[in-house]
Amino acid sequence: MAQPPHLRRSAQLATPGARVVRSALGFTTSTVPWSLLIAGAVLAFQVSECGNAEPDCAAVARAGNDGVIIAVCQREYARTGSPRAGVQLASSLRRSGDRTTAAAIARSLLASSAQADAFYVLGKIAASERRLEDASSALQIATALHREQRRWREAAKDLLAAAEVVTAREDFSQGLVLLDDCVSEARRAADPATEGYCHVAAARVLGKLGYGQGARQEHARAAALMAAPIHQPWLLLEEGNLHRDLGDHAQAILAFERALHSAEDRSMTRMAISAHLNLSEALLQRREWAAAERHLDHAAILDVEHDKDSDALALRAELQLGRGQLAAAEELAAQAHAAASPGAHDDLLDLTTLRARIALSAGDLAKAEEWARQAIAHAEAVRARQPLLQLRSWAMDHRREPYDLLFLSLVRRGLTEAALRAFDRWRSVAVMDHHPLSDHALQPSAGLHRLAQSARLRQADGTGVAEREVGRPGRAATPSVLALVVARDELWRITVDEHGRFEQASLGARSAWTARLDAFRTAPTDPAIAAELGATLVPKALARPDRRPLRVVLDEPLALLPISMLRVGAQRLVAIRPVVQLQRPLDDACASLTEAPTRVIVLADAADDLPEARREAARLARLALPVVDAHGAAATKEALLAARRSDLLHLAVHTEVDELGGALRLRDARVSALDVAALRQVPARVVLATCDSAVARGGTYSLAMAFLAAGAEQVIATLRPIGDRDAARLSERLYRDGEADLVSALARAQADADAPGDLAYFTVFGRPVCEPRAP
Repeated sequence: MAQPPHLRRSAQLATPGARVVRSALGFTTSTVPWSLLIAGAVLAFQVSECGNAEPDCAAVARAGNDGVIIAVCQREYARTGSPRAGVQLASSLRRSGDRTTAAAIARSLLASSAQADAFYVLGKIAASERRLEDASSALQIATALHREQRRWREAAKDLLAAAEVVTAREDFSQGLVLLDDCVSEARRAADPATEGYCHVAAARVLGKLGYGQGARQEHARAAALMAAPIHQPWLLLEEGNLHRDLGDHAQAILAFERALHSAEDRSMTRMAISAHLNLSEALLQRREWAAAERHLDHAAILDVEHDKDSDALALRAELQLGRGQLAAAEELAAQAHAAASPGAHDDLLDLTTLRARIALSAGDLAKAEEWARQAIAHAEAVRARQPLLQLRSWAMDHRREPYDLLFLSLVRRGLTEAALRAFDRWRSVAVMDHHPLSDHALQPSAGLHRLAQSARLRQADGTGVAEREVGRPGRAATPSVLALVVARDELWRITVDEHGRFEQASLGARSAWTARLDAFRTAPTDPAIAAELGATLVPKALARPDRRPLRVVLDEPLALLPISMLRVGAQRLVAIRPVVQLQRPLDDACASLTEAPTRVIVLADAADDLPEARREAARLARLALPVVDAHGAAATKEALLAARRSDLLHLAVHTEVDELGGALRLRDARVSALDVAALRQVPARVVLATCDSAVARGGTYSLAMAFLAAGAEQVIATLRPIGDRDAARLSERLYRDGEADLVSALARAQADADAPGDLAYFTVFGRPVCEPRAP
């Protein structure tokens, strides 16, 4: 009787399976550690003796010991040619380091009933060999096949592996999309452990981006789903990675030590290698050289396949640099650089940055510049791959070091203008990354799903990433610029005077200035403190009376400095000349605000708890300004959107700042800075008489920056929380002369106040109205 088709197919596959095992697995001992094979054979024998039967491949696979799986599944596959046994064998061989044999078996199964699993194995092998295009293609096929077969758990694993591949290509937004799908498929399969691994991977991506709150949330979700002891090494290792990425090296060391002990207890050699290397890296950051070297040596003993040689070389270079052995450090870094994959921009960024640091320590400033420029190219390649504005900002915030190294290599050679241009470039890609988001800005509740949804929307609508020119045509005649830059804890002052002369001065370690700067922020109207700082931070050439504004750029560690309150002699700086804060030092464009506003929109007191704010509109009306008042229940998101057609927008509502930046609290909505940045049009003048409207955490937008990004030319904002009454004082002084230029108006208000109070914490951002350039 003829066999049914499915039986005929199985019978036909038995012979090729046995043939592959005989031809390939005979050489397994050359690549799989002998200890693993011996342990597997012993355990397999014990299983057989206890049950008085041949152990089953599927049963031992569930136990998770690769030595047993290889020993048992090898015999079963050679005997029966079972595709399932073949897949289990290939998977275990891959995990054990024998990728060649694993790939041969997987390829032989591509026409079998285990086709989808075979593609998964081939995708994982390609990923481990940095053949990312091949890995992506194989995993896409595996996902489609597993979904067709309704094997949701396997589809989730495919997506998890695919996310790791695209993340290795620094496409973080696509990685988040895949991980969101991974969570969905794991939930459909009712598989909490796999869902946990999806959250672990999401925490890793968000940690690399510097989004600490989201990373911690994802890791907490994973921990709740992965309570079984077998998952603890992974959880602990990723917890350490998260602490490391967020700069908490002490906590990272504790987590890595626990991960190492857990991996050793379970004979998880590859994880133990990773734990040793990660421990070494964290210890190097704390300058614990001997302990770091011990863990490097342990990793070298365990890594018989030399999979981690490049990582170990880079860490040994860091070790030699820390010990002052610069020639040895450069030699090791060069070896690691030569072994790195050409397309791995993040790895190459780390290595070229390391070589720039070595050259700078050696005093070879030209070589330091060369390596720093290469590192910057890699950093900007990572940035360019992020379609979402927030991911671009986070990505750059954690990749600043090469820009600092370039700045130092130039400024220490006296190349002041070139150094300022290097700083200007950093500001342009990190602080003023003005790219519209269409209507798909991230929301403050941005967890994995929300981030992924934003990325999906960008892919679906095909929105391009077009640069937006914020200002209007026109350039300043010869602008005076004061830039305060912090590079690797060294504070630098760079100035450009009205004759176009560049000057530089190192003011020493920023840490030596911390107490004085903190005292000034706390009490900016204290004459003694303001005069002491002003004498150093503001050179006399820029402190002569002038109606033209002084353009100031403050590096991020100094961003909340109320610079206009510094004193030069007996006078406040703002009384000597107006002050405007630029986002980039070499931005010499001018605002085109020559006429007083003819339509003013006031959004105030959205929560009915700011009585002075509610009265501001009435005060403005008495000043004969054409005011449209939207207070209380009328202070809505719709009113904000309608304000784009006005000349001036005055906001007197509550605001808040979190890890996604600033946000307005209107009557019916919370409007984030990213939502504002996505607007296609806003008024040219914006007054944010609100708390912390110039404040943002690293890699995020303040409300002031957001309005500039959306097209405003001048924005008045605050450097700290302010009181309702003090905010109202600003309105009384700011608009009384119908001034078109907010820079001049704020300067007059601050200079005329005998006791500025909270007025000291208002700053104007954007561009000044300039005198025409001489022919």
